[in-house]
Amino acid sequence: MLKVLVVISMFYCITLLGEVTDAVVFMKEHNEHVAVKLVSSDKAGNLSIESKNGFTIINADSYRFVRLAAKPKLFEEAEKLVNNKKYKEAEKLIKPLMNNYNFQNAEINAKLLASKIQLGLGNSNAALDTLKNVVEAAPSDPENENRFYSEAYYLIAFIFNNKGDSEKALPYYIKCAELAIPAFSGKANFELGQNALKQKKYNIALRYFLRNVLLYKPDTAGRKDSLVLVIDIMTKSKDKRLPTYQDILKRDYPDFK
Repeated sequence: MLKVLVVISMFYCITLLGEVTDAVVFMKEHNEHVAVKLVSSDKAGNLSIESKNGFTIINADSYRFVRLAAKPKLFEEAEKLVNNKKYKEAEKLIKPLMNNYNFQNAEINAKLLASKIQLGLGNSNAALDTLKNVVEAAPSDPENENRFYSEAYYLIAFIFNNKGDSEKALPYYIKCAELAIPAFSGKANFELGQNALKQKKYNIALRYFLRNVLLYKPDTAGRKDSLVLVIDIMTKSKDKRLPTYQDILKRDYPDFK
């Protein structure tokens, strides 16, 4: 059973902006997981939860990770502003995003949102520092966190590419591609294929493009462009597989000309 470690006042914690959030805490002992009402998290990752006697603290050393049952309102607000490119309005959310979520499952999402705001404001160096901070630690809950790591790797590569440093971008595209999260890995495979194509490494380029064609659905970013380049490479090399991929193009993208 979950042990009551300490009972203290809320004044010693950083509140989750007044929210009480349903969460599941995965404990180290006996691999137990416990449903809680999460009130706050301090800078060390200690959790304050509602209990019958007030507030109970779960020590950061006693749990492996936390899964939030619902997205905090701050996340929704930040996502809405970023999606609408209202970065100036979103700027005031950077500090609470960076400081208020100190358990990894939420922290990496919060920092990812903060980096998007920084990037939207033109602060690419600040965004790069925030993203590197995300990927320095291994995921504690890969099932739920890999999608955030995939996006973080892609954004780091994107920033380096924009700085004209493709050599630094490549390792992050590779890491993104390896996670096989379609929304970002598809774009990473395409960039890796394009890079190989520029160096006339056609077999390597084909390998990356084919990953997109064979692994992902037709609406995945980077898949259609990858398929077009697969056909182009196979046409030039007189590859016997060409008719197969021409048929896939007609089937999956009937409007393509």
